[in-house]
Amino acid sequence: MTETIRIPKMFYDDHARNRALPAPPIVRETARHYFIGADDTDELAELAGDADYYSMTLGLCREYHGLAYSARATLKAIMQAMGGKMPTSEEV
Repeated sequence: MTETIRIPKMFYDDHARNRALPAPPIVRETARHYFIGADDTDELAELAGDADYYSMTLGLCREYHGLAYSARATLKAIMQAMGGKMPTSEEV
């Protein structure tokens, strides 16, 4: 079985579905979470980088408060799965 990362649905849906940005495929889902592959891919790096950016907006605008918290939880889950490091993209 492939190792997975449990992340909140809100930020993933905004990133992958609303803005059509690259993201790791969903392995399975629950009512509030997605489980994505834990492989260090460009898609995972893109999702982590976007989550890092949105988590820094926490407190700046009440309209995106929930999205910022979801981004922070997404980034935390990815970094825990990667041993405390940000995934890196091959495109530099």
